[in-house]
Amino acid sequence: MRKKTKPNKKSLKIAVYFGVFVIFILITSILFKGFDLVRSSSFDGNNRFTVAVISEHKAEILTVSPSEGALSRLRIEDANSKEDLGVYQIPINSYVYLRNFDPKNTKSAFTNMLSGLRGSDTNLTVLDLFRLSLFAATVDSENLIEENVSFEDGEKLTKLSESLFIDPKINEEKATIQITNSTELQGFGKYLGQYISNLGGNVVLINSSQEKQDRTKLIYTEKTYTSERLGKILNIPAETGEHDAISDIVIIIGEDAWEILNL
Repeated sequence: MRKKTKPNKKSLKIAVYFGVFVIFILITSILFKGFDLVRSSSFDGNNRFTVAVISEHKAEILTVSPSEGALSRLRIEDANSKEDLGVYQIPINSYVYLRNFDPKNTKSAFTNMLSGLRGSDTNLTVLDLFRLSLFAATVDSENLIEENVSFEDGEKLTKLSESLFIDPKINEEKATIQITNSTELQGFGKYLGQYISNLGGNVVLINSSQEKQDRTKLIYTEKTYTSERLGKILNIPAETGEHDAISDIVIIIGEDAWEILNL
């Protein structure tokens, strides 16, 4: 009868160390992915956040205001591009492109979006949609607004753009904003001014400069929620500095504006 050989203690120890090492790598990988997911998320859970879902024949705009406990849904028929929404200076945080998107229940719209997120062109994360879904589920019926409008109905769409997307904190701070157009493109300052006004911004002056600037800037004298929010949604690095203007914030539109501004 063959004698049973005892397991080699050294081999067992190596196997245990290897198993611990593999578990450590897996946990580290999960932690890094979780950290990256949180870092790349856009919705902070506290402030106005607006998502545009663009499909073949319409755009659905969903906007939440956690401080007001409100959720609004604006369906725009025959709008099927980011440029279409830009015509009415609608301030959007994130875009999602889905072939078919027609949720029957507005409060479950973000949940429905989750199934089509993979492979879609968007900066929204799964964490964003999960948090938006949780918030939407808590909204009371009296704080739920639903509007339908045609892209061709400019008057109604302009009024809705001016009322549905106001950020309560920007509106409350009332920081004064000056916009200086330092490009040769006429009307750019007015366009940007309306966009910021639709967010609740207090635009006090729009002017043009003979001195052309290459770089678009957002300069503030004191760091506020408004300066940070505008810098983020417009994709302009906000910087502190002295300026001759009487306003709290100065936005100088440079030649690079079309490339960097998230409009």
